[in-house]
Amino acid sequence: RATPRIRDAVPVAEIWLAGDGSHRGEYEAIARELGVADTVRFLGFRSDVPDLMAAADLAAVPSRSEGLGTAALEALAAGLAVVASDVGGLPDSVVPGETGELVAPENPAALADAVAALLGDPQRRAALGRAGRALIEEQFTEAALARRTLDFYRDLWKRTH
Repeated sequence: RATPRIRDAVPVAEIWLAGDGSHRGEYEAIARELGVADTVRFLGFRSDVPDLMAAADLAAVPSRSEGLGTAALEALAAGLAVVASDVGGLPDSVVPGETGELVAPENPAALADAVAALLGDPQRRAALGRAGRALIEEQFTEAALARRTLDFYRDLWKRTH
């Protein structure tokens, strides 16, 4: 539903939706209803997501609810700026003005405005992408997660002994 507003702001924008599921037909119908079927590409199931991310300008994760936010983490690891809903674990990695932008869930206008703003500012988008990649390397690699887990247990040990 954000696509018409994105296209009005950035006429050359393409929206790629990777994945399949029970709602695909519904989303295709919405794209036709909104007159943006030529702007939205339904890619279906893909095993080449890293290649898609390498070809993308940014990632949008407009979730209604979210746990950890793996799609956002993968996009950040690929060096993409992320526009995401302010739900669940997404604010742990999508930091407004640092690694991307957060918008209210189920707010197509806010999503569109944030996406369009980043599409119109390649330097800012690149800076957010670099910061996102650095965040992943600092906090979400195996080594970083192992270090934080060990630190947690060391702290717990100190407090109980």
